[in-house]
Amino acid sequence: MLRSEVPPATPLTEADTAALFSPDRLLPGWRVEAEMRVAGRDVRDAGEGLVFGSLALMEPVRRPTQYRQSANRIGLAAVSDGAAVRHAWWESLTEWPVLMAADWLADGVVSQPVRLAASLSGGTSTWHVPDLLVFDEDARCLIDVRDRQWWDLSFAAHSAWTSAFAQSLGLDYYVATSLPRTVTANLMQVRQSMRSPAHVIARAAVILSALTAPRAMAAMIPGGQEGRFDYQACLWLIWTGQVDVDLRRPIDRGSVLAPATEATTLRSFLTSHGCLADAHEVCARVHEAYRRGVAAPRG
Repeated sequence: MLRSEVPPATPLTEADTAALFSPDRLLPGWRVEAEMRVAGRDVRDAGEGLVFGSLALMEPVRRPTQYRQSANRIGLAAVSDGAAVRHAWWESLTEWPVLMAADWLADGVVSQPVRLAASLSGGTSTWHVPDLLVFDEDARCLIDVRDRQWWDLSFAAHSAWTSAFAQSLGLDYYVATSLPRTVTANLMQVRQSMRSPAHVIARAAVILSALTAPRAMAAMIPGGQEGRFDYQACLWLIWTGQVDVDLRRPIDRGSVLAPATEATTLRSFLTSHGCLADAHEVCARVHEAYRRGVAAPRG
């Protein structure tokens, strides 16, 4: 793999540390090279591929590993790719809900999409693999998923120069943090309707045609076997974005559905749940923690 050819990371100097708190000033000093894996081939100088390449052909540049006694969790998730389904890795229980939300709301998602190797004059070097590349709001965006309690100096540096590199290509970059547990549980439930059979989708059309104003699911779902299918049909309507529901409360028959007014984007979804940050916020938070003498800031 290409990562074996990247020189080992070397410690940041005091000047590097000072620079990382001003992400906009990083590009003149940092040299960043992008490496991708596309259709089974390693691709160097992959900036153009990030911007214009087919997400369907992109593959993870690494496979996550898990060790005995590891507190982290990894897994594979099926994600939509037009009419097909492919698999994407998630590397933590924080990343898994964000990947679900990206599959739900974005028009495409790739996990571990690119390996970025950064170097400075003087021998400082490091590398970073952003967690996700998504196509959202008609734009491509690199995303790192990291809970606020794990924002440290190393992550701040990676976030800063990854943001600067993304901006140089015209891409967005932000950091997603942990989704609330209730929202995560609702995403898992709604996601189960992703591949609903034809008779459930037909029931969904009937329910949607009768939904002219906000109504509780219980008022639209009969009892018995037919009610079970109608409940799944309501979940399918939520998954396809045709109705809105409050994800901050557990979804059940008492949940109120309303006709969707506008499409929800991944960015707006994460923002509404307080789970979105940019590189400036990461750097400012870490800088403040180090100023106060807190070496490992907690959320």
